[in-house]
Amino acid sequence: MPSDHFSLPYCSSIRSRGRSRGFSRAFSLTELLVVVFIIAVIIALVVPALTGARNAANRLATTNLLNQINTAAQAFRGDHQGQIPGYFPLRDLGSDLNADAGLTAMENMMLDLSCGSALRGLNDIPSGDQASWAKVHWDPGASDEEAIYVNPSLIGSDQKEYFAPPTEVLQAQFQSDGRQYSDGALENTAAEGRVQMPDLVDRWGQPLLAWVADTVSAPVISDPSLFARESSDDGPARYYWNTNAGYLRAESYGELGAGMTLEPDSSAYSSGLSPSLIGEGALNALGTDEGVSAMMAAFLGGPAYPADGTLTDGNPYLDPYPTQGRGEIIIQSAGPDGVPFSGRDRAVRVFGTGDINGSNAFDLRYGINFATPDGVRRAEDGRNVVIDFASEFDDLIVATE
Repeated sequence: MPSDHFSLPYCSSIRSRGRSRGFSRAFSLTELLVVVFIIAVIIALVVPALTGARNAANRLATTNLLNQINTAAQAFRGDHQGQIPGYFPLRDLGSDLNADAGLTAMENMMLDLSCGSALRGLNDIPSGDQASWAKVHWDPGASDEEAIYVNPSLIGSDQKEYFAPPTEVLQAQFQSDGRQYSDGALENTAAEGRVQMPDLVDRWGQPLLAWVADTVSAPVISDPSLFARESSDDGPARYYWNTNAGYLRAESYGELGAGMTLEPDSSAYSSGLSPSLIGEGALNALGTDEGVSAMMAAFLGGPAYPADGTLTDGNPYLDPYPTQGRGEIIIQSAGPDGVPFSGRDRAVRVFGTGDINGSNAFDLRYGINFATPDGVRRAEDGRNVVIDFASEFDDLIVATE
């Protein structure tokens, strides 16, 4: 019994001293700094790797999406004697009226490729169901009877449709938050809370652009202005900037919020901004119809098709113009940076943007594929070379003849 009497305090005392010794030891300041440094190094190594892996996955998924759209467009053409998909004529989409309405070439293609049972006239909509249908037209002043109507919930539901877009790539771009420009008269880009036609977006959440050739109005390109114009109201051309004005005039384009109205000038770059070289800000910086045509040719013109004699008989930067585009349908994703042809992209760092004779004037031309802005032919090992300027951007482009 006496031994039991003394054993309990003795063991308790040992345990108490053991706990005291276990908790009295703390990290020194040096050890804490080492731990923080190690964690910072790990984060610095892992985060870029994760971002790179995520961008690689998004790039692959977006490329597959572009190819699916392209395949659907070719199937449509095969069934319609070569007609390019698009409910409304390109001359109408290229008009100044549509620049205000905001209907884009990609949305126009979707009307033919994905909206079979989802597309109706006003008189074909069941009574009492009109709130489920978005009014779509290229003219802000179009009457209810002149417009067509799209039910977003039915897009891709018809098995006979050429392209059934996954729901994750369908996102409405609202005029109210600046994601798509419109005067608000139509539900192409209606205010938040109203039904509207959704847009196809890439895996970064940015709307896809479609540049569709008007081969009917401009079958032969014999003049630079016949290749591209801002507006079809100024005459026929192969491509019209206004067919994408709904996106390219947006103040906060897509999920990443790119500002399409930023001008590509020193103030934008010094502020760390990324202006688009094909957005409304670029058009304002160019200032002339000739400049707009030349800029569009730099991106949309096929580098293999310069007009005869323009490389040898004059200034190889200023004079060349393309006789063919990259394709009759050009589908474009802005890529990881979310800005269509960003002024901060690799192509600009390597090749410039048309700083003519040191004037610091933005004057981008088709000739950039063949010569430097000061008119010197690009060469390697003493031989003239041709670059593909547009392909040097991180934008993803799929084009078909």
